[in-house]
Amino acid sequence: MAKRGRKKKSEVDVVTSTVEAVLASVGGDISSLSTGAAAQPKVFLDTGNYALNWCLSGKPLTGGVAGGMVVEIFGPNATGKSRIIYQIIASAHKRGGYGILDDTENAYSPSFGTGLGIDNNRLFTLGSVTVEEHSLAIQKLVPELRAKIGLELPIVVALDSLATLSTEHELDKGFNAEDMGRKAKQIKKAIRLLVPMLRHDPNLYYIVANHVIANIGVYGSGKITPGGSGFPFQSAVRVELKVDGKLKMSDKEVVLIKTMPKEDDQIIGTRVRAYVRKNKIVSPFRLCFFSMKFRGDWMELDKTTGLQGILLPSGIVERAAKGWVKLKGTDRKFRLSDVATDEELRNLILSILEENGEADITIGGQEDESGDE
Repeated sequence: MAKRGRKKKSEVDVVTSTVEAVLASVGGDISSLSTGAAAQPKVFLDTGNYALNWCLSGKPLTGGVAGGMVVEIFGPNATGKSRIIYQIIASAHKRGGYGILDDTENAYSPSFGTGLGIDNNRLFTLGSVTVEEHSLAIQKLVPELRAKIGLELPIVVALDSLATLSTEHELDKGFNAEDMGRKAKQIKKAIRLLVPMLRHDPNLYYIVANHVIANIGVYGSGKITPGGSGFPFQSAVRVELKVDGKLKMSDKEVVLIKTMPKEDDQIIGTRVRAYVRKNKIVSPFRLCFFSMKFRGDWMELDKTTGLQGILLPSGIVERAAKGWVKLKGTDRKFRLSDVATDEELRNLILSILEENGEADITIGGQEDESGDE
């Protein structure tokens, strides 16, 4: 048996070296699933919310967005697309990495970013006007930056947003330019040029924010994302965000309202519905809710809203009292908000999740996420 195993391994080595030689002669490359870049474990960056992490990676406490692939976050205005992107950049900075933000909407505030944990000294902001300009800048910047900092540190490339990019043709011809389909073709070309970099760099993250617009005169929902139908195919992960309701303070409690706020309502934030429409890391079509609350001049992304809908159905925790849970089989009671601040508790839950298999957790109901859990 041992000889047969050695013979098989030798045969694979011979075949692999032959294929590599052939591809090298035509300018291609090969990545072995056992030893190449594809064999490296996925490196995740925290999104700022445990439930959203779980939806994207199957790992609520240690997951998030994966490197080496295209991630699209889309939805109507004021749903937290930019907020999540900024949090991902801040997560990269915590690991000593860098961020490249192509702020095509000219909306980034350095003071706002600082409040979220962004190190503005490690963030390079661009203001691309066209798809071609954005593509060329990324193709030049990323290799230069990677050569300076090495392969171990994360680099986040964020485009906020795709919808506001123009094309060289549109700029040349002016306001009345007929540009139907040209932008979509340029976007597809830009992604095709970006994919080789992502394939060989698991610590490179490409996050795109996109709008939702009306598609007049069609059946169905009539909602599409700008950039053509090709970009959803090129994205490995697609997350749709929608506002589920407003959070208001009522008698010292946070209440979720889904109607138009009254004049005297004290609105303190919003609850957002995140639905993963495409995912090549774990199973797609996962749903979660998270809260964003106003904190002075910036908006706080609540890390633990939505966590209850993951841990309760999994049997890891059970209800103890209103607003309290306890680890199953123990007397230890805690609020789920404590998971974000109590490292010992977080490590304990993490060890249980790893034993049970995080990606196998089935998400449950989340209708009670409006207040402090």
